[in-house]
Amino acid sequence: MAVEIIIQIGDREFWRQFDDMKLSYQIILDELRKRLSQFVVANAVVHLDEDSPHMHIVGVTVASGYKKGLSKQVSKRKVFTKDVLSRVLQDELREVANKEVEDWFGEQIKEKSKGRNHDLSVAEYKVAQETKHLTQLQEQVEESDRAVNANKAVEKEYTDKKEKLESDISYLESMQRITKSLSEMDSRESKHISKELDEKRSELQLVNQELASAIEKAEDAAKLLDRIKKFVSSFRLFAPTIEEYANQVEADKTIEARNSFSGILNELASDLRHLKN
Repeated sequence: MAVEIIIQIGDREFWRQFDDMKLSYQIILDELRKRLSQFVVANAVVHLDEDSPHMHIVGVTVASGYKKGLSKQVSKRKVFTKDVLSRVLQDELREVANKEVEDWFGEQIKEKSKGRNHDLSVAEYKVAQETKHLTQLQEQVEESDRAVNANKAVEKEYTDKKEKLESDISYLESMQRITKSLSEMDSRESKHISKELDEKRSELQLVNQELASAIEKAEDAAKLLDRIKKFVSSFRLFAPTIEEYANQVEADKTIEARNSFSGILNELASDLRHLKN
């Protein structure tokens, strides 16, 4: 099983002031090999094209002392114990980095303000990624909720317009009846009222069609959004913990766990796209 370690010294702003970034990372890599020989490094790459230049170290953890089978076997847990993670990766390598940078540049690397680094297993990393995906979906649900409210506002606008047209038509019909009973009324005025009445009736017909369409869309959107909200709510309630997910991975159920975990999210994403359209 390959294991990846990511090490960062300073940030882009720091290295704009100084040179020898690669040499610094080479020293850290050499110290890691010296202090943790059970971690056999297969590849080390420094990424310089990001805001925080860092080094990816990929290797294999080889533990010894086994009585059954081979005396040496691959085991991350036996190599990366809590003591090793805290003492070697956190304390000793940080001290080396501090000393080298201070000797070269007279600078002291600041402690990370958001706590110490956390060693993530592959399973934990996937869960973290899916949790991030779920959070993004939740934000899209909130956005869609606002869209539903906007649909309701459009529906109210058409309803108000319909009521106004119905009131105008009622008034014009009354005027038409009055003009018919008054022989002295100018025929041109009567024709004008009739024409305006026809226009209002045509406009009312269009508004009724638009209102029916708006109501249908609003109802469909509301139903779909309610379904999505229930989906997200139940997913958060019953989502597997990182430990449970990791257990599934170790039991050779990685694919099944991944599929069941992602299936709900994919369905949610599909529903949200339908809602936006």
